Amino acid sequence: MSKHKRKLGRKPNVPQQKSAGDTQISAYGSFVPFLTIGGRKVTPTKPDAKQLRNWSRFNPVIRRCINLIKDRIVRHEGEFVKKNNDDPNDYSSIIKIFNGMLERPNLKDTRRTFLSAVCEDLVVGDCGCFEIAVSNNPLRPIFLYPTDGLTMNIVMADKTYGYAQRVSLDAVELPENYQFFLPDEIVYMSKQVFTNNPYGLSPIETAFEYIKALTQTFSYSSDVASNAIPKYIMNIKGIDDKVLAAYREYFMMECMGQPNLPIVSSEAVDSHQIAPISEEATFMQYQQFVIAIIALCFGIPPEKLAIAKSNDRSSIAEINENLLADCIKPYLDPVVDGINRVIEIFGYSDKIVYRPIFGDTLADQGTKQQMVLNRWNSDEITLDEMRGLLGDIPLGEPYGNLTITLYKAMNIS
Repeated sequence: MSKHKRKLGRKPNVPQQKSAGDTQISAYGSFVPFLTIGGRKVTPTKPDAKQLRNWSRFNPVIRRCINLIKDRIVRHEGEFVKKNNDDPNDYSSIIKIFNGMLERPNLKDTRRTFLSAVCEDLVVGDCGCFEIAVSNNPLRPIFLYPTDGLTMNIVMADKTYGYAQRVSLDAVELPENYQFFLPDEIVYMSKQVFTNNPYGLSPIETAFEYIKALTQTFSYSSDVASNAIPKYIMNIKGIDDKVLAAYREYFMMECMGQPNLPIVSSEAVDSHQIAPISEEATFMQYQQFVIAIIALCFGIPPEKLAIAKSNDRSSIAEINENLLADCIKPYLDPVVDGINRVIEIFGYSDKIVYRPIFGDTLADQGTKQQMVLNRWNSDEITLDEMRGLLGDIPLGEPYGNLTITLYKAMNIS
């Protein structure tokens, strides 16, 4: 370790991150199926990472969709547990290490910042990515570093695979301009999986044309709303230029900005509409339609974007449950797979597993209540057992130990 590292407080048992955290550059842009870099076949990724980044950061509709997904995943509860409950071995010390790994992935990131960075790329480009580094500290052997998934490429060589991260968008395609990784050094996560393409498909890519349409329509609507445009043209018959000039002066001085009623006297006065009026001028309904399509691409109920009202009398709780089931959980699955991939790399996949924790939905609660009531009505459980299963406080003697038959026989109301 150099004196510079000692001066910066870098401990020798903390591994150095090799990948770039968020380079804002991309290996996109090549149109050939493979690039041969240093004898390795590097698969170019999807085009235009910069556009995906810009839309995700500066388009409020897209930002809202991303935050709805990312914030819920970051705050999710989970635990490392035994994979087999019948396993007699004690893995508490190993579980403690994995818990520490997730709570403090590296010296910079916390669990929140780590998952937030990984989930950002997972939603924006369907390419959540982090690097695994190993230290020589037995109490802290694992370090995780979020890395820019939009710059990560798949490497094919000798029937094996790995990853390559380009150091600069403008760099020449030479081996020294790529950072190569083994499969056990990078965890690459995608929600969408295809047989003909190693990369996933993000909702921003799916809604690409709709997002462009929304951006262009909004720009036009802003121009219309922020600039005074005449909506009608007036044709006054039977007047000369002198009278016309007098009419124009009259409207400017007496009518514009005044509560006076315009009075025009001539042979005939015609008016014709020359620009759309009311909401038609700003295409509000079309914008709402496009936003609804974008929400559907993300799997988000349109009500969450304040552009629609539920037509099936769904409550806010039911809308939130739909968001959880149709959007949050599907995006959480690759994150859970990524965490379990770390467990697999270190050889504990048959012993320990990471599982998210979710509470019962309203439908689950209703089903559970009905099952408990059915058992009570069939004399299988006592009153106190029923109340306990439903989360209520037991009554105790003399009624708590009665079944429904004894309860009715005692004529207790």
